[in-house]
Amino acid sequence: MSSPDPAPLPPPNAPEEPLLSTGTVTTVAAALLAALVSFGLPVDDDQQAKLLALILVLAPLIVAAVGRLRDWSPASVRKAILEERARAGGQGLV
Repeated sequence: MSSPDPAPLPPPNAPEEPLLSTGTVTTVAAALLAALVSFGLPVDDDQQAKLLALILVLAPLIVAAVGRLRDWSPASVRKAILEERARAGGQGLV
């Protein structure tokens, strides 16, 4: 009895951690805002607080949106492998 085909490996240049964390996005955006203010962007303290609050709300949404584009759930990977094997005429389960 033959064993099922192994699941395909990701390409060698695939990132090991494809997502930036929410903290990374938030930190970079806050640092960018601070740099712009230090270089003369006319923003008062109240506006800075509102912009930082907006960053804190948008960062998780941006990370989630990028994640949906780049990462697959295990069920999606299994379905894609099975569909590819069916197209290639192969048998076996993941």
